[in-house]
Amino acid sequence: MSAVRPRKLHISIDPAVAVEIDGHRVAFVGINLLRGHVMVEYDIDPPITAQSPFGPHLLLIDATDDTSDERYGTAWEDFRWPHIAPGRTTTRLEHRPPPDAAWMHIAVRPLDAPTPDVHGPGTSSLRAVIEFDIELPPEHGLA
Repeated sequence: MSAVRPRKLHISIDPAVAVEIDGHRVAFVGINLLRGHVMVEYDIDPPITAQSPFGPHLLLIDATDDTSDERYGTAWEDFRWPHIAPGRTTTRLEHRPPPDAAWMHIAVRPLDAPTPDVHGPGTSSLRAVIEFDIELPPEHGLA
């Protein structure tokens, strides 16, 4: 018997939540709840320019939900999707919120020193430059 897999769901952030980081306007526009993880979507203007979608990195995202203070792990920080929009960028969160979560909390931290290294984004500053909550619809945990 196969496990019930939660459905895919896009949640818009409207109006977008924006902040300036190192000369770039970063506007958080939505999240995609996928089968085993979440993609946080944001637009960076001017876009990050590099040969690889894996670096350099501009920011780190700390995410939690209302069921626990445990942070979500991240991967693919500042991954660029120029075929969607010139500055469209995402960070992947390594798991979905549990079905009983009502909201996610996002804290955005700029990097102390952006790094082109493909092994990780580097270290973040201690202070968040912006924090916001995303309300999750009750059906987000349904199959």
